[in-house]
Amino acid sequence: MAGNVPDAKQHFKAFDVFALTSDREPFGMVLLEAMAAKLPIICSDCGGGAEVVREQAEMFEFGSVAALSQAMQKIAGQNNTNKVEESTQKLNATFSDQAVQEQFWNIGFLKEL
Repeated sequence: MAGNVPDAKQHFKAFDVFALTSDREPFGMVLLEAMAAKLPIICSDCGGGAEVVREQAEMFEFGSVAALSQAMQKIAGQNNTNKVEESTQKLNATFSDQAVQEQFWNIGFLKEL
């Protein structure tokens, strides 16, 4: 992990979910940033983080790998169908034979031929 990253909120748009697994998060500003980015949140049930997001997050028992795994699977199941459909549409729009042919024939010098 990169440690403290200045202006880290710019990276949130690349996340599918935010998981805070630490045991000593006094307040959890990063949780507020994740909430502002409208990410699903998974948070351990200890420390200040749990108090910040208890109603908005999937909570898990700190130290329980099984509970963390279940929380991740639950969120993945909630979001997976839409993400797969969106990804498939984007791939087809960019990389299908038809899309590639359209892009090819729109190259400037080819239009003139």
